Formats: sequence, C-alpha cells, structure tokens
Amino acid sequence: MAKYIKIATSGEVTELDLAGYVKLEDFYREISCDYVQAVPMNDVVMWLDEEGKLTGKLMNQVASEMFWEHFPNGNDFIVGDVILTAEEDEDGNLLGFSDEKIAQFSSLVGG
Repeated sequence: MAKYIKIATSGEVTELDLAGYVKLEDFYREISCDYVQAVPMNDVVMWLDEEGKLTGKLMNQVASEMFWEHFPNGNDFIVGDVILTAEEDEDGNLLGFSDEKIAQFSSLVGG
C-alpha cells in the first residue's frame, strides 16, 4: 500500500492508504474535483483542484503556507483539499511516504 497525505481546508491532516499505484481518478475522488494540478516542491508534490477557485472552494491555510514557503515571491494561495505525494519513480509512478515521513510532516503541521 502506498501512503499519501491529505490536507483538508479545515487544517486536518490525514494519511491516505491507496492500494497499488495511484491513479488520477483516486485524486479526483479524494479531493472532490474534475481536474488536478501538480505543484512540485522539492521532494514533495502537492496535488490540488485546478478549478477550485472557479468553483468557490475555501482557502486551505496549511497548504497555502507550504506553497508560500517554497515560492516566497508568489502571491497565489491554495483552495480546497490537497494531497501530498513523494516524487515519481523511474517509471513515472507516484511514490508514497514512509511512516516516519508522515509522522514528521504531521508533527510539523500539528496534525
């Protein structure tokens, strides 16, 4: 099972266990959207609702703060729930996080 991190607009951080390799349809379901956008940030990729601002989703403060930390000169913000994954392997499959990495991340954001 691959483990990913979901950050809700409420600030709640949860671990997602998805069997096998993740598909875009998994992201659509988990963050309630039709299109996702990938935002690479060092060794983490943030997946978000590409149309979230158009559909009136709420600002995600935790995800926005992560975004601003990696793009300090930007003036954008993140809306809706997001999913964090590790980078891809050599075959293009998205990698999950180790239990240690999830615990480390959760403690940083207070989850």
